Amino acid sequence: MTDELMKALAAMVEGLKVRALETIPELAGLKMNEDTELTIEYDWKIRPAHAQALVDCGLLKLRQQLPRPWARVVKSLRPCKVKRPLSFDLWGKYYPDKQKIVIYDQSSSLIICALCYKMGSLCVPVPSIRILAHTHMISHAISHLGIDKNGKMWDGYADASQELKELFAQAYSYHFFLAYGKFLEAYLMESFSEHQCEAYNQWQKYRNNLAGLNKKLMRVRNKEGMMSKEII
Repeated sequence: MTDELMKALAAMVEGLKVRALETIPELAGLKMNEDTELTIEYDWKIRPAHAQALVDCGLLKLRQQLPRPWARVVKSLRPCKVKRPLSFDLWGKYYPDKQKIVIYDQSSSLIICALCYKMGSLCVPVPSIRILAHTHMISHAISHLGIDKNGKMWDGYADASQELKELFAQAYSYHFFLAYGKFLEAYLMESFSEHQCEAYNQWQKYRNNLAGLNKKLMRVRNKEGMMSKEII
């Protein structure tokens, strides 16, 4: 990747971060404290388990479909006998105790190849995948750090179930894409979620019901503790 492209992507990511931190809280009925510091870092590690997970869920079949840096590291892939949906984030990880997002940047390039394979001739733009990764992880942080009408963050976030965390991250990402006319990103997110486990598809219930989603978020936040582990 050229220096010019790297600079352009960095500028795009910074612009996206600013816009997301303004818009997603507004969509969710939340506010961000001005002194809230959300850190975004990048992990460039190639994780062979991510490549195998994409094979197991049916998005990749051949080692030859891997990006060149991955092909040098991943020497073999087991063929998929029984499809298993993705059950974890390939985009990155949010650390609520540190208010930090880590983006798995190499995995984004892997997902581009997987989606291109799935969609045939469609070329999946690099910026669109970066937008998906960053928006999803920022939505995790906002659902945790955003201040609600009771003047509180989601204090029980760390103990909440994966189903709840992914519901809000996915749903608010989708509504953010629609709000800004990012229809390709909305389509790519939906296409990718078809290969993810149930936790990443609960957002479908709220695709046309932002008000209901916000009520759900407030209800979960107000219950806190063990009750925030409730099933969707």
